[in-house]
Formats: sequence, structure tokens, C-alpha cells
Amino acid sequence: MGLAESDRRVFLSYRRTDGTPLANQLRYALADAGWDVFLDKFSVPPGVDFQQRLDRELADKAFVLLLETPDATGSPWVEHEVAFSLRRRLGLMSLALPDTPPRALYGSIDPAFRHQLDTPDVVGSPGARTLGPGALDDLLEEVDQRHASAFAFRREALVYESSDEMTALGYRVEPIGQWTLLAEKGSNREVVLNTARAPEPSDIREIDILRRQFRQRGSSTRGWIVHPTEDIDENRSSLLAWLCSRRLIWPSPVMLLAGRMAP
Repeated sequence: MGLAESDRRVFLSYRRTDGTPLANQLRYALADAGWDVFLDKFSVPPGVDFQQRLDRELADKAFVLLLETPDATGSPWVEHEVAFSLRRRLGLMSLALPDTPPRALYGSIDPAFRHQLDTPDVVGSPGARTLGPGALDDLLEEVDQRHASAFAFRREALVYESSDEMTALGYRVEPIGQWTLLAEKGSNREVVLNTARAPEPSDIREIDILRRQFRQRGSSTRGWIVHPTEDIDENRSSLLAWLCSRRLIWPSPVMLLAGRMAP
């Protein structure tokens, strides 16, 4: 799908009372296919602020696979995860089991983003459903396609937002790559890399190469890694700050870019 392995991330949203067997099956199948999967049962260590960790993982994964089981709408956690996904414009795909009645489906989710399973697709007793081999393979392929589309849409929207922020500051902005921008105002040059998830060390290397490539004598050329979320894990935030400390590079949420870039 043209995505780096590190970009293939998914957050599994489900209700434990009747979705655990299917969630476990999907976790292992996705992990075997090279995905970074968040499943709260395995991914949240004891003592961690659960709400904060959920929100960080949702923003970082940027794609949510929701299991619409009969009990799912009764979970405040699932409700929060769906609302967060819609509010932050994350990629979202729901998987509706055949025994989930229409009244138990999330009305806020567009049917175009729902994969409706049929009775032959599932095995096991009610409350302990899993997918048959053919249905599992079909689902993994669909998740690939929907994730790639949602990821590209989110990153493209971020490019437009960061371009608008810099244009409002008086910069002349032009694309220099699929997700990168060059902004110029007087002797100042800004090179901007947009990422649909929280930044990583590899992004710093990429923007540093671009910054050096477009640096001009007598001009100040800064590099920016623009991302959609303000809430980043403290360990990663500390590492990024350390890596950027000796370079003219700054990570910034898109909503704070103009304030940080302005003199």
C-alpha cells in the first residue's frame, strides 16, 4: 500500500464481555501480518493512567478497528474510543457481527465504514465468536486498504492545515515532496514534514536531510515535524527533545505551528 512498516498501526476497540475471543484472534493475525496492534488487555501495564494511555494510543495508531458485538454499545470505554476517533478524524472501520441487532450498532458511524459479517463468516457460540479462515483473510485485506486510504487522507489534510498556518504568517509555501513543504519569507526558510501520527526518531533524520538539502547560504533554514496530536508519551517526547537539541529541528502539533514558528 506504499506505507512504511512503522506506519501500519491499529487500535482494536471492543467490549470484553462478548468481544474478547475475536479481539485476540485479530490481534495475533494482524501482528503476524506486520501490524503494530494496541489491545488494552496486553498493551497497558499496571499502574498506568488508563484514560491517558488510551487517548495517546488512539492518536498514535490513527486507525481504529471497532468490534460491534451485541454488548459493545454498553461500554463507556468503547463509546469514548468511537467519539475520540470521530472527533479527531482518525481512520475508523467497524466489524459488525451477524448477531448484533441494528439497535446495537453505533449510529454515529457511517455505514460505508462498516464491514457487515454474515453467519457463514463466523465460528463459535454467541459471545465467543471468531472468524473462519476465509473471512479472516478477506478482513485483513480490507483493513489494509481502508487503513492506507484513511492514513493518506489524514496526512493530506495535515499538509493543507500546516500550509494554511504558514501562509497566514506571510510565508510563500510550495510542496517539495508528497508530504513535505518548503516555506520562505525573506531570508527565512522552513522545511516541514507532515506525519499522521506522533513523530519518531526516523522523522528527525528525514527532516534533517531535507533541511540540509534546501539550506541556502545566508538564510536560516529550520526543520519542522508537524503532527496532529499534542499528547505524546513522555519517554518519546524526551527522546525527541534530546535528538533535536543540537539541530534546528522542532516537532510541533499542527494547531501550535504558527505560534512556534512566528518570531
